[in-house]
Amino acid sequence: MSPVSRLDLTCACNGVAWSITETTPRSGVRYICHCDDCQAYLMFLGRADEVLDANGGMDAYQLPASAVSVARGQDLLACVQVTPRPLLRWYCSGCRTPVAGTYHTAKLSFISLTVQRGAAADAVLGPPSGHVWTKFGRGDLSQVRQMSIPAILWRMAWRIVKARFTGDYRNNPFFDRATSRPIASPRCLTADERAELDGKVELAAAGS
Repeated sequence: MSPVSRLDLTCACNGVAWSITETTPRSGVRYICHCDDCQAYLMFLGRADEVLDANGGMDAYQLPASAVSVARGQDLLACVQVTPRPLLRWYCSGCRTPVAGTYHTAKLSFISLTVQRGAAADAVLGPPSGHVWTKFGRGDLSQVRQMSIPAILWRMAWRIVKARFTGDYRNNPFFDRATSRPIASPRCLTADERAELDGKVELAAAGS
């Protein structure tokens, strides 16, 4: 039997608590994402200074949805679309702590968790494997290890297909098990709202 590790996480107000259960070898991949959408999302939440690193990168862990469970505060979860694309970004509605990214339906079983950095996360998830979308980052990222976007997308697609085949896609704490619909109604940012956030991202980059 494979060794099992568990990482327990909470939001800043302690209203939402969730856990990651991982086996060895790990089923997920950890990376630092510098994309403009992640940066805009954290600007929307007012958490950019706390979550983004000095180069505008967000620590993320992509894994099967069934490896994530929410112990409390499911009713406090909210989600936003920072673009018209069907990617939902989840957070605590009370303290606006970022939690995860998913697609708009559980039938596309994809979760990218925002990692709260620290020794506990490193022990369970391992260190980040590399960086993606560095063209949107701040400062000099020429020496960091780059990850292959196609490789990440391939692993994601494989998880989606496997979850549909096995029925595991129903085990997703962000979606209703019967309907596969999100447990909170998504808010889609307007073009003006997104433009304002992009301005904040550019301002932060200029000051770094």
